[in-house]
Amino acid sequence: MIAKVNVRRYVRLNVPHDPAIGDTPWQTVQMGEEVVVAMDMTIHLVLRDLWGECKAATALVIESLRHNVDRPPIVIGYNEFAQALDPATVPELEPDFVFGTNVQGALQMARYSLDEANGQKRVVFIAEADASAYCEADGNIRFEYPPTEENRQITLNEARACSIAGIRIDFLLLTPTAPIDEFARSRAWESGGLVSHLSGTRPLEDDVHTFLSDIGLICPA
Repeated sequence: MIAKVNVRRYVRLNVPHDPAIGDTPWQTVQMGEEVVVAMDMTIHLVLRDLWGECKAATALVIESLRHNVDRPPIVIGYNEFAQALDPATVPELEPDFVFGTNVQGALQMARYSLDEANGQKRVVFIAEADASAYCEADGNIRFEYPPTEENRQITLNEARACSIAGIRIDFLLLTPTAPIDEFARSRAWESGGLVSHLSGTRPLEDDVHTFLSDIGLICPA
């Protein structure tokens, strides 16, 4: 069963005001935002030799936000089920060899985490695998691969519940051919978010910085 997480975070960029320039979009928009970072922890990453890159990208996202905000974001990891993570432990995480990609559970936990937020609500996914598991009404986890239409619909319904709750969803995909790409683009479009992917050619730090800048969570260089 996914328990409600009553955690509140206030995200604020510490950007000095320059009277000669005036308020820039990132100075005015970011005040009072609350952010959840959702990390793909599925066996799919291990099988495709992406586990280390996913951890590194997630750690960079967290660290970049830590340097620009008052408090760290809420961090969720998901495979067969979703769970809250200590941001400091992300670089040392070891994979669980279980099947299932519970995007619905991650979205549900993120929505519960932001339920009482007063500012703008954001969820940032670092993702690759398509949804193949979901939480049933009785709290049990159902895994289906290949993903069924019921699986997709339940995941879509949760994403729409997030959009209705005013949550913007952005995705940083690990590869240009990520199986979750189609879902990510449709959900980002509906919520006002963006989708990007690691280039595979530039340094990881550059890709992460560009992504966070493009979605307005850090200042452009």
